[in-house]
Amino acid sequence: MNILVFLCNLLNMQLSVLGNLCPETIGEALSMVPSIKTRGQAHDDYAIEKMLNDLSDQKIQISVILLCNLV
Repeated sequence: MNILVFLCNLLNMQLSVLGNLCPETIGEALSMVPSIKTRGQAHDDYAIEKMLNDLSDQKIQISVILLCNLV
């Protein structure tokens, strides 16, 4: 599943919590935001894990860009 399609199906609150707290596992993500599995467009574990990995990759890329701008 494309990360953009997945993220478009999340509510802003859900995405904000996941993006700020950076859960590393599906269990952590579901503990923080159970509605990603239970409300509306329920997502399977594979889609949630892919989204967590993609969010982590994006945060790393943004951090590198910010660090490069400070140097």
